[in-house]
Amino acid sequence: MQPTDQSTQKLLGILFPILGIVLLLGAGLEGLVTYRFITLASRAEGKVVRLNASGAHPVVQFTPAGGAATEFSDSGYINYAVGDQVTVLYLKDTQNPSIPWTKIDTPGALWSEEITLVGLGAAMMIVGLYNRHQHKRR
Repeated sequence: MQPTDQSTQKLLGILFPILGIVLLLGAGLEGLVTYRFITLASRAEGKVVRLNASGAHPVVQFTPAGGAATEFSDSGYINYAVGDQVTVLYLKDTQNPSIPWTKIDTPGALWSEEITLVGLGAAMMIVGLYNRHQHKRR
């Protein structure tokens, strides 16, 4: 592998930390939205009726309070089997309880986007700051 030139390292040392900060800010905003959703959401019991993507995207059927049975698909760091009972969080003010205002009540389903953004943002910051540090040493 050939070494990168100094201008590329300097660019990475500037650009990557900026992108990392943007991703971390996005994670913070997404975290606030998720927290607000959790505080406002109603709960219902649901059942996994089928699987998309080998269990990573279960289709859940539940009946909201005063409503008809409905289905939604969820995703995140989750894995279920058909027939599993799950607790569902949903906003009853919405006309049609479906994505994005219906989620399975598990940390992996609720916080997967934030976890991903924090991981990517931290990685970008580390790579960028490392490149910046290496560039300054030369």
